[in-house]
Amino acid sequence: MIVVGTSDATMHVFNRDNEKFLSTFVEKSKEFAGNAVTAIDIHPLRPEYAVLGFQKGHAVLVDLSQQPPKSLKTIKDTTKAETPIINIKFCDWIAGGV
Repeated sequence: MIVVGTSDATMHVFNRDNEKFLSTFVEKSKEFAGNAVTAIDIHPLRPEYAVLGFQKGHAVLVDLSQQPPKSLKTIKDTTKAETPIINIKFCDWIAGGV
């Protein structure tokens, strides 16, 4: 899948093989007005989950298997000065790891 974030807090999802449009996620809370998507990661083991980072320091966990995609968790205070999230990544403990 191809996932594209925009300057208006929107994420578009496309099929990787044929580039066909699949869905759109829009965070509609007032805090997200004018809040660009600045970072995206898709979970490596569960690709139905995406995490989005935003210009004003917010983060949102999205379930892409829902139609339309649904916000599962929103964190609005990841930074104190509304600093943009420039990199975001899922991190899982691997069985047997230390």
